[in-house]
Amino acid sequence: YLEGDVLKAGSLTVKAEMNYPLILAATLCVAGGVAAVNASVALVIFQGDVEASICGNSIIKDAGSVNVLSDIVTNATTGAVAAAGGAVGVNAGVAIASNRTTSNTYVGQGVSLQAPDLKVNTKSENRAKTYLIGVAGGGVAVGVAAAVALINPTILTYIGVTPDGYGRKSGSYLSDGYKGNVIAMNILINNDTITEGYSGIISVSAGGVAVRG
Repeated sequence: YLEGDVLKAGSLTVKAEMNYPLILAATLCVAGGVAAVNASVALVIFQGDVEASICGNSIIKDAGSVNVLSDIVTNATTGAVAAAGGAVGVNAGVAIASNRTTSNTYVGQGVSLQAPDLKVNTKSENRAKTYLIGVAGGGVAVGVAAAVALINPTILTYIGVTPDGYGRKSGSYLSDGYKGNVIAMNILINNDTITEGYSGIISVSAGGVAVRG
């Protein structure tokens, strides 16, 4: 972030990047015997926080163009393989991936800015994926599988104070209530966001008595 004065510049860019193309948890469990009980659990919880800002009571003037940018790539992925076999085979597999990325890209309320062009832009790709394979076999075979993908990013791009209902960023306002001003010929405030959640399950139970859930 920028908290200070820039009195002359050909261009000014404040940029934050978060690049986690693969946050991975994987597990493999195998159990066998007269009575085989097996549980395989894979869990990823990702809570990244990104900020790109011009904040406080900064003064920006005589700048050709001003850009405040965030570029985010996150992918929370889990894979679980569980197998149990025996006279009694009980298998349980669970894969959970949670992606709760938070981004604030902004020019704060107390900033005084003069420039021909102002761009406040967030480019964000957030994914959560789960893959689960569960196999149970035996005289009595019970297989239970669950795959959960939670994708809930908070991507905020704005000029002024953080919108109501979200945690207010301290740099987006001044405690004394002072308000700056933004003077620009062209202003672009843009969110370019992709979110994707995927859950894939293969669960197989085979035996004299087979139960699959």
